[in-house]
Amino acid sequence: MPGPFSVVPFQHEGLVNPLYHVICSDKGLPLSVVTKSYVLIDHCDVVESLARSLRELERNIGLCPTEFYLGDGGCKFGLRVILPDIAFDPGDGHPVAGRVEILNSVDRSIPFRLNMGHFRLVCSNGLMLWQSTVDLLAIHIKGRLDNEKVDDALAKGLKQLPGKGDSYRALYNTGIPPKFTGELLENI
Repeated sequence: MPGPFSVVPFQHEGLVNPLYHVICSDKGLPLSVVTKSYVLIDHCDVVESLARSLRELERNIGLCPTEFYLGDGGCKFGLRVILPDIAFDPGDGHPVAGRVEILNSVDRSIPFRLNMGHFRLVCSNGLMLWQSTVDLLAIHIKGRLDNEKVDDALAKGLKQLPGKGDSYRALYNTGIPPKFTGELLENI
């Protein structure tokens, strides 16, 4: 995994511009110019925070099915972790498992995104149902996002996730009123 990334002063011909910084790769390659209000959320720190939160709850991330994505020379990052021990059957014989999804970039190309909840693919055309525990979407700006906020969201979300099964079951067991389906079919 690439990183750790670093933030260095923006310089040109020996002059420092006090308004900007440069994000550099672990090998010193400049990746992006950012303002001083930019907050670097390093991919390595996010993965370590998730692993630490899972360890505190006595879950082994090594036993969880995981997908990992890197793009643009390591600037963009995606992680999906399925939590099979936080699975339940909403009542239809098809269990759903807890899931953590994280998207990040160090070059300002996408905001930080943390989703945690239960996910169900409804049909093959991509329709999905998501019962969310955590949905953190934030741009990398001081006051809106920092490593502490990410740590807190992961820790709190993983503690709440097992209890979300009841609300998912209630959602699944809520039928569509006959009047609604009848009106809908008449208008087609």
